[in-house]
Amino acid sequence: PPPKNSNRTKGMPASGLEEDLRSASASQPPLFSTTVDEGIDEADKDFYAFLNVSPDCSLEEINAAKKRLALVWHPDRHSKMESGQSRDDARAHATAKFARLSFIVDVLSDPVRRRVYDLYGEKGLSSGMEVGAHFKTPEQVRAEYRRQTAKQAKKRLESKLGISGMLQASANLHPYLQKYLEPAPEVARYSPDDKGGGGQSVVLVERFARSLSSRDTLDLQGQLITKGGKGGSVVAVTLKRQFSSRSWAKLAGQIGLGVAGRPVAVTAWRALSSLSSAKISVRLAGIWAQLRCAAMRQLSPSTSAKLQYIIGGPEAGVKMRAQRVGQRSSLTGFYWVGLEAWRIGAAYSNRVSARTSISFNLNLGEGGPVLDLGCRRRISGNSAFSCHCMLSALKGVTLKLSLGRMGQDLAVPLLLANKVSLRASLLATLLPSLLATLAKVVWIGPRKRKRRLRQLQQLRQEKAEEVTRARREANSDVELMQYAVERKRQQEEERCGVIILKALFGRLDPAPERRGAESAAWPVLDETCSLEVSAALQYLLEDSRLQLFNSSKAGLPGFCDPCPGEDKRLYVLYRFKGRLHEVVVGDTAPLSLPLERHLLPPGAKRLVGDAQLTQPASSSSSSS
Repeated sequence: PPPKNSNRTKGMPASGLEEDLRSASASQPPLFSTTVDEGIDEADKDFYAFLNVSPDCSLEEINAAKKRLALVWHPDRHSKMESGQSRDDARAHATAKFARLSFIVDVLSDPVRRRVYDLYGEKGLSSGMEVGAHFKTPEQVRAEYRRQTAKQAKKRLESKLGISGMLQASANLHPYLQKYLEPAPEVARYSPDDKGGGGQSVVLVERFARSLSSRDTLDLQGQLITKGGKGGSVVAVTLKRQFSSRSWAKLAGQIGLGVAGRPVAVTAWRALSSLSSAKISVRLAGIWAQLRCAAMRQLSPSTSAKLQYIIGGPEAGVKMRAQRVGQRSSLTGFYWVGLEAWRIGAAYSNRVSARTSISFNLNLGEGGPVLDLGCRRRISGNSAFSCHCMLSALKGVTLKLSLGRMGQDLAVPLLLANKVSLRASLLATLLPSLLATLAKVVWIGPRKRKRRLRQLQQLRQEKAEEVTRARREANSDVELMQYAVERKRQQEEERCGVIILKALFGRLDPAPERRGAESAAWPVLDETCSLEVSAALQYLLEDSRLQLFNSSKAGLPGFCDPCPGEDKRLYVLYRFKGRLHEVVVGDTAPLSLPLERHLLPPGAKRLVGDAQLTQPASSSSSSS
């Protein structure tokens, strides 16, 4: 289904009522999303909806829509009291509508201004935005802008805090699961007496970063490690100096108790060209010294490579690394060969949706193969949950669960088995799915629903005056077009054309079983969340045909947004060639009528006001 306010997809004919109900629900945002859309202004100001034309319409169609609407909204046509409004009020409302109509036609008639509006909306017209070489659709530009804005806001918030950390508490579940996961437990390395052994460990890391000046940055990091009744700690201090946009230097030192470290490290980086850079690092420890020299090269806009020589220390050797980053996926490969060991590996990650990403990591070396399968899910704007299943020939099967929020991570590695087996692998892959489903049903789902209801209640209170004003303007539109509506209705009756009997727009209650007579009254008009729009739709008819395009219907003449932030649908009951038809579509879904698929079955009953209408028993139809 097209996204909200999509301006690039041509309208398609609507389907039958059951298909319309499904498509209307599918085209709307999730019912219990974490945020509420407050797009009342954007919907009411959609230029294409205001004219009821397609987003890719021609200049002739724009001028035709202007002439059609000018017949109703020209101020000179309301010099007399033709409705319940006073003459001055009617003329003032018509003057404002006609000025709005002229402005919209001027914008859409100018190719440059129309392109700016398609890309940035009405705000782009008043902010001086220009159009350059764009290769994305307007929807993609708006979506990218929203993502970048949210990302920048998050970075600004994290930079103000300057604190990040990680708490990792591992647990050894192998003694408890041994008899279930291993077909021959007598050959296992552990015995029942090993419960509570040395497999448990706790790692606490806290990092504090602060800018001392425009060029200097201080990074303070502390680590606390306990395992098997023993522990140690490390405190590291790093000072970075940015000499220019092409070079920087970093001095790091650390001291620890019970944990071996490198007391001093000096690193310098320099950009050699727009595509190449080099880095050199010297690390000094108590018993060894190490020199690292690295060269980086940007091979293409999405591919980079790095070659590093390591002299001295336990990692002495040559290391090569290549990485390719796309819009939704990344692929990394590396190879390291040392004096007595080697290691080769590859990693792949893919963003399967806006909130979910998966990763695969395979390493081969002297310790045997290691396979890491991971999945990360963003559960809110600042929180994410991830799980990793690690299969290692040396360490067995480990399931790692982690929860991150605002730079703070909580990780829990669980050792399921000390060697790889089919049962342990299946448990490691199925357990996260079961836990996620349970958490969604028991905790996340109810919290989202409560949050959604609170946001909707708050939004209703904030938008109450705007909705009241919008309803009043919609009623004024209907009063101005009342004469034209009666004339069109009389013409349609003479030719047995389309007569709009009942039309409601807004939040509609779920539809009951539609084939029974007891459901004839559905839907019922609710003044708080829906709007009666039969007169407005009758006015939009042209030669017994009605075409609404894929933009928010709240911007149509005689329409408004009666329930901002909530899912809206349009219900239409109409008569064509003496037969009853009905259709339900979503807010941004297109609508074409009359269509034969909208025809009600013989004997179906529908309630219009106080009168109950019954579909004739004849099965003949002239619907197109």
